Amino acid sequence: MDSDLSRLRNAFLTFSIGLIAGISPFLFMQLLPALLNPGLHLEGVNYLAIILTGALVGIITSIIFATQFEKREPQDIFFYALGIPAILIATVSNMRWNKTSSGEAWAQESKEGPGMIFAQAGSFFVAIGEYSNEKAAWEDYRKYKDQRLRTELYSPKNLNVLETRKGVYALVYGRYSSQEQATKVFQLLRINDPGLNVRILKY
Repeated sequence: MDSDLSRLRNAFLTFSIGLIAGISPFLFMQLLPALLNPGLHLEGVNYLAIILTGALVGIITSIIFATQFEKREPQDIFFYALGIPAILIATVSNMRWNKTSSGEAWAQESKEGPGMIFAQAGSFFVAIGEYSNEKAAWEDYRKYKDQRLRTELYSPKNLNVLETRKGVYALVYGRYSSQEQATKVFQLLRINDPGLNVRILKY
């Protein structure tokens, strides 16, 4: 009887540790950009998806560690469980959302180099710099083209230059078909490359 209670207790404790470890990174990614920039308006947090992911991580953690709970420190289990959502985030973020199609306009100015983007309605861009002249924008384009940003571990960059209004240009990290996709990349850039002037541009 005591053995059954001990197994049940260990299963509950390892599940709880995994649940907290599974929820923490996703809440952190949602809340940190808002804390860094209080004026930023972001879409509502999908708490149900976060809780379900946390529960899944908790179940996986319980399956792996419930029988070993007495032999391991709780913090070791927690740090192991943290690796599960990290793998999930990296896997999802590495999917290329900015695929081209017949409805998108990526125009090329010359054969020698990349062309400037012409924005279409329904497009979302994540910009990492704003410039008052085109030359400065293309200089930073060449600089960041050869420089690997930390965010690229999670979401590949697709650099280009966008004229946001007459005489004003933005260096674009990537182009996305929905605000949700753009917001995820925005958050990753704010966390991993905080020195950049990151903005979401909607057209």
